[in-house]
Amino acid sequence: MSSGSRFILHTAQGAAMTKVAMYSSLKEKAYHRIKQDIMQGKLLPGTLLSDALLARRMRISRTPVREALHLLQQEGLVEIIPGRGTFVKEISLQEVLEILQIRMVLESLAVKLAAERIEEKVLAELEEEFAQVEAALTENRKTPEELQAFGARLHEAILSACGNRTLTELINTLRERIYRAKRFAFDRVFVDVQGKYTNRLYQSIEEHRRILKALQARDGELAAALMQTHLDNGRKALLEQFM
Repeated sequence: MSSGSRFILHTAQGAAMTKVAMYSSLKEKAYHRIKQDIMQGKLLPGTLLSDALLARRMRISRTPVREALHLLQQEGLVEIIPGRGTFVKEISLQEVLEILQIRMVLESLAVKLAAERIEEKVLAELEEEFAQVEAALTENRKTPEELQAFGARLHEAILSACGNRTLTELINTLRERIYRAKRFAFDRVFVDVQGKYTNRLYQSIEEHRRILKALQARDGELAAALMQTHLDNGRKALLEQFM
């Protein structure tokens, strides 16, 4: 093969690789944009998802949008019905309850593993954050969302410290699938009709405190039992909002 032919071949291969990389990045862009809109409630359950409309809105072709929708279907966020179209998947109470049951088992295992591995520095940071939560709760100067942010931080710290990547990925996928249901019921779970904090908010924060204390004591068995109770109480509170 001549040097000129080799140059043409290498150039063609480079162009093909660039095209593949560009297509992949567009698919990721579409995936993250649509997923974010679903998770934030901008695209409500049952909404028809037109690949043509989404493509125009994102100023990309329809192909990466279709691929993104298939990925979201695999994650349980989108439903593709032959002959009808693609829709944001409806929130099924039965599905939420089933996922919460699985989370109780998996996150109890995660916190048990984390109790042996979590760094003292992380525990100290969590203790400091919790002190701020308690002070804010006493003075009613933070929203329920801000107060519950500590819970999210605690759960994330546990997953980071559990040392099992597969377990972490499974839990994160399950949490994403029920996040929408929790989000829609959030105000009613943590704030009453008069705008005051509910007993469940206080209870949830106390449960987080106990889990943190168990982690500080390196008591994995206790931490696992407390996590199971915490998630079961959350399941019951969420269930009440669908009844």
